[in-house]
Amino acid sequence: MPAIAYLKTDCEQCDGSIEYPSELAGQSIECPHCQQMTTLPSPFTPPPAAPPAIPHVQPARAGDDIFLSGGGITVSRTRFVVDSQTFALANISSVRGVETPPSRTAPAVLLLFGVLLLFASIWVGLLVIAACIAWMIFQKSTVSVVLTAAGGEVTAYSSDDRAFISRVIQALTEAIVARG
Repeated sequence: MPAIAYLKTDCEQCDGSIEYPSELAGQSIECPHCQQMTTLPSPFTPPPAAPPAIPHVQPARAGDDIFLSGGGITVSRTRFVVDSQTFALANISSVRGVETPPSRTAPAVLLLFGVLLLFASIWVGLLVIAACIAWMIFQKSTVSVVLTAAGGEVTAYSSDDRAFISRVIQALTEAIVARG
């Protein structure tokens, strides 16, 4: 005689805990706690999908020209919005890009380890050395948007996508010029 599998769920009405045999899955029963009808889910019923997240971007004011919108960034005549942070362009005197080269410390240490491995096993050593060289070749620099205001400089956004950062800097420059 096969064992009966029991499942657990919460009542749709009162959130009371209900334990039931798997054969009743998909049926509606009277809740033993509140006596209201509730449907017992099957063991493989996926939970309802959450609605997709909508990124919060503050809408532009009437007459506020948009110079760039996308990738979580909005540049208008009066504001620079990065994700949930807003910079007032009236306070920004200049904008520039700063490139930070990638750190070569970890690949260099691993490369040294690979050279040492050559004495133990030539193939493993060569494999580690090749991996380190590939790691160093494919590392990308980080480019940052740096804003200058009366209070000093602030790094507003960083990415390894140089073309996108160039578009952001160009849009900020155009917005500053348009602001007057």
